[in-house]
Amino acid sequence: MAPTIAAALGLASRTARHLIRRFRQGGQAAVMPASDRCGAATPKPPEALVPAALSPRREHPSWGAGLTRVMLRRRHPRQAPPAARALQRWSLWAGLAPAPAGRWPRPRADEQRGPIRSGR
Repeated sequence: MAPTIAAALGLASRTARHLIRRFRQGGQAAVMPASDRCGAATPKPPEALVPAALSPRREHPSWGAGLTRVMLRRRHPRQAPPAARALQRWSLWAGLAPAPAGRWPRPRADEQRGPIRSGR
């Protein structure tokens, strides 16, 4: 029975067997598409969180989401910071350009010493 149904609908035999089993166990409702229930509903962040999270990003355009998240955690140690991906998404929605890729180059050894002082 399953191979005939599978061939008629252009499905794999295994898919047809699973659909038949679901229909026998739960009736018509069990085989209806569930695409309206796919994906988790994303909870809305607290209203004050988004502007507070975007503020450091506006002040420091070279900061990426990871560094922004670290700085938010330092500023508000008792509050869990948003995920880095959420910060990226919010920055995009706010029209902020992505931070430049990579890290800043380390200064050379001769640049780390500071200015040369004379008179000693």
